[in-house]
Amino acid sequence: MSKLSLSLIIFLLITMAGFQWIFERNEPRFLTPTITPVAPHLPSTINDTGRQSGGSS
Repeated sequence: MSKLSLSLIIFLLITMAGFQWIFERNEPRFLTPTITPVAPHLPSTINDTGRQSGGSS
């Protein structure tokens, strides 16, 4: 396996994990200061009021 394909696979795995952490907001504690500024610009399972979205009120 070439270095380029290995690098691409690692990049994709890290990117998918990052987006999953942002979407679910279950990132490791040490990454929270990095994720917090980015999270409002991406979709999330938690809406603006902090409640789970998708339910009827």
